Amino acid sequence: MPKLDLSRAPITHKNSEARHQSAFDVIDEVKSKMQDMGLEEYPKPRSAPVPLSEIEHIDALTNAQLGSLYVQYVAYSQFISARLADTVAGYKIAVNTVKHLSAELTATLYAKKVPKAEVPTLVLEDPLYQQFDAELVKLFAMKTLLDAHYRAYSNQAAALSRLVSLRELEFQQSLRQEGIRKPKAKYYPTSQDLRKGDE
Repeated sequence: MPKLDLSRAPITHKNSEARHQSAFDVIDEVKSKMQDMGLEEYPKPRSAPVPLSEIEHIDALTNAQLGSLYVQYVAYSQFISARLADTVAGYKIAVNTVKHLSAELTATLYAKKVPKAEVPTLVLEDPLYQQFDAELVKLFAMKTLLDAHYRAYSNQAAALSRLVSLRELEFQQSLRQEGIRKPKAKYYPTSQDLRKGDE
């Protein structure tokens, strides 16, 4: 009896593809429902902030310039954070889909009496499995890159925040020192004070 060759034929049933939804489609669906609830996407800032490495003398920036730069970094890191959340959700959906699809394919192959040793290879060769596995890999890459960008911008925003805090501390210290240096006003008793002393 010739060996059953399932390497090129889809193992899943025809309606199986409809049951397994793309993670990108699920995210779009969820976003659409959120918009119906009045929750819009976090807006993309007009431009990315200037990298701190390109600013030669960051100490020379005025407080207003420093504050503006800090706001830009916070806005951009929040924008990336929102995109990262979408991708993390998509990645988790894709992991779940691949896991369920793998289980379904394995069960179908066992039902067709395919030798146990051949099942893992045939699952990996299934066109539908390959489609969802490729989506999973893409989402993993996006998640990794977005996470790196988010950490870079949020760390720079934190560095700017520390610089703003240091300037504020220096300003408060200079005010205190000015208060210490000022000679105390000499006390001159008023005629009312003198009268009270006589009583």
